[in-house]
Amino acid sequence: MTPKNKTSACLEITFDKKINNPSDLIKKSLSQFLLLYNLKKSEIKYLGSNCSEEAYPLLFFDYKKDISRLKEALKMKSSRISLIGRTGQYFPYDIVETLNSTL
Repeated sequence: MTPKNKTSACLEITFDKKINNPSDLIKKSLSQFLLLYNLKKSEIKYLGSNCSEEAYPLLFFDYKKDISRLKEALKMKSSRISLIGRTGQYFPYDIVETLNSTL
């Protein structure tokens, strides 16, 4: 999904409630990201933002049954659809568990 000789990054920031104007937060986050990775703003070729409510899976009673039903329905619909990652596989991990799962 990233062009050859390029790389991409995604900064995820969670909120208790949706903010109306994220531009100040985006500027501050970008500034910190550039400092952290020793980059220049001119090296950023594209910058986008997306606010999504309830983007992370929440635990609910009998969630495994519902997730299994969803996976089965997707499999029947198309073999070309895959659920990946922590949210796609519905791993209700915190950040420590997520990092440990990659080791």
